[in-house]
Amino acid sequence: VVTLVVDGVTPTYGGLFFLDHRSIELPDPPLSDTCAGALDAPLFQPGEYYSGNPSDLNPTTNPGFLGCTQSTLPGADGTLRLEVPDGATLEVTMSMEDGDPALYLTSDCADLDSCLTGSDNAGAIETLVHVNNTGDVETLYLTLDTKDTLSPFFLTINIL
Repeated sequence: VVTLVVDGVTPTYGGLFFLDHRSIELPDPPLSDTCAGALDAPLFQPGEYYSGNPSDLNPTTNPGFLGCTQSTLPGADGTLRLEVPDGATLEVTMSMEDGDPALYLTSDCADLDSCLTGSDNAGAIETLVHVNNTGDVETLYLTLDTKDTLSPFFLTINIL
């Protein structure tokens, strides 16, 4: 749902105005059920988001209580590969209206102990932030995970 409010300079201002609106349908993010199949995340422009549904994915990873999310995530999950330039900040937000999502970022997709950061707060929205201070481009793996419910989600990825 988008709400647009048009306001004038003064209460009596009543001139003609034009509004250009462009709607772009974005594809579902290319989530992979396995590390080996992880594809590059799509390039996001500011204000863009992707929607998807994990119902066709399996529960292949679970960081557990001692992992970077400090919670068990037995639900479906999918992985994307990202490249973060040196000095850049990665910001990821995932929302799932009827579920409890989680996010975690690893430097080695096959090794959950390589987790750099994770987010699993109670509720429908998760935000993860990572700053690359390595002096080089980082190839990272973002996993979108769930506790149980397989409801549609919205995802934004910004590299600033």
